[in-house]
Amino acid sequence: FIMVLGQFYPQLISPFAHGIELRPDRGYSYIGALYNIIVCAGVGIIVSLFTKPESDKKLTGLTIFDAARLKGIYKGSTPNEEIGEKIIVDWKVNKDDRDGIRFSKNDMDRMKANPGDLVYIQDSRWWLGGLKSAHSVFALPHDEDGVVYLSSSELDHGQFLNGMQIKAEKEM
Repeated sequence: FIMVLGQFYPQLISPFAHGIELRPDRGYSYIGALYNIIVCAGVGIIVSLFTKPESDKKLTGLTIFDAARLKGIYKGSTPNEEIGEKIIVDWKVNKDDRDGIRFSKNDMDRMKANPGDLVYIQDSRWWLGGLKSAHSVFALPHDEDGVVYLSSSELDHGQFLNGMQIKAEKEM
């Protein structure tokens, strides 16, 4: 509000415009910007003096310094930061239809994944650019190398086609 008043009443800006002439039809340009910065800083200082800050618990996660902690909060457990391979596998529908994607033990070792880690799967055709993809969680492994078992919800979400391979990547 005070910034808008400065545009209509140049007398408010004139204390900052020492030695700069007022253009009657346009007002102050650069000094008007300085005035607006000072008004914003003043409002910020006044508000911070008359209000109490939020608790640290409410502020957690609002800065880049909390990124590692946020990964753990998002995942629900300690993130797995080991870098593994991206693999291309065939897929089958999981008969028991539990949540999670079941890879073979060897494939999980190649991806450096553990049960509970997050996984991103997509159609292996690069030109689709992830249009046919899904995010899920690694479930308990099985013993059939080169095959992944998907639940019907992941199959519906990813819109994977029968006979087409999928590319899998561990996220964290």
